[in-house]
Amino acid sequence: MANKSGFFVDDKVVMAALDALSGKEMKSATRSALRKSANILKRETDKLFAQNTNLTRRNIMVTTRKGKVIRKAPGKAMVKIYQDKATKMQSAKVHILQDYMMKWFEMGTKERRTKGRKVIGEYRKREGGRWYRWRMGKGHRTGRISAGRYFERAQKNTERRVFDSIDSNLSQAIIRIWNKKNM
Repeated sequence: MANKSGFFVDDKVVMAALDALSGKEMKSATRSALRKSANILKRETDKLFAQNTNLTRRNIMVTTRKGKVIRKAPGKAMVKIYQDKATKMQSAKVHILQDYMMKWFEMGTKERRTKGRKVIGEYRKREGGRWYRWRMGKGHRTGRISAGRYFERAQKNTERRVFDSIDSNLSQAIIRIWNKKNM
């Protein structure tokens, strides 16, 4: 039904289902909706990293229950749903630090160099300390990684979509759990 200001949504079914759910079922519905919405950002992040870096081409070996070994390219971003102890509110976090190399491509690195080519001696700065090496020759440049800001771009691209989908995902999860309970 449409009126002058926009659309009117009749959510009596969702409200009735919401009243019928217990605390544990409501928690499950909230967690499901948060995960589904956060996965939008995760997929966009994985897509940008796959297009611009070689990180997603590294495969890992996974053994199935039946003993079969499969080569699998893991997603790089990770979604974590957690509950704040102080406020008892559930939150979703999408982060890229599951793979330590993603930080280098996100933030960039400074110019790196080797130390030198030939070791000509060793010394200690103090008694019982570690050994330091004297090197002869000048180190050469090994390069730097420029900042790609792929996660930041994925956040900007999907922010509106993520927040718009939370309401619909929550109502879908509530109805799904309510239907499962009443069958």
